[in-house]
Amino acid sequence: NVASAELVNQARELALAGRTEEALRRLERAVELNAYNGDAFYEMARCWEIRGDHERALTFINRAIAIFRGKPSKLRPAYLFKAAILEKLGRISEAAEIREMARKL
Repeated sequence: NVASAELVNQARELALAGRTEEALRRLERAVELNAYNGDAFYEMARCWEIRGDHERALTFINRAIAIFRGKPSKLRPAYLFKAAILEKLGRISEAAEIREMARKL
């Protein structure tokens, strides 16, 4: 869906500018238009991570990973991002397992 992808691009720019609340609104709209837009969930995870809500970030990166299955070019960075989130949550051994999964892709 082109409109959904465009909203993700706009949200990415907003997040980079520190405007995560606006970015999240665009990403929610992107998901309404295309519930299988893994990039939207990935960017939602990034926004929540920027805001310091690691648990919420983990929820959204897991959704992105589920959608990215079978797409190594998308899955690898999602796994690495998940590992970084897990490390911030103190879940070091789980993070190491996820990093190993990314390495094997």
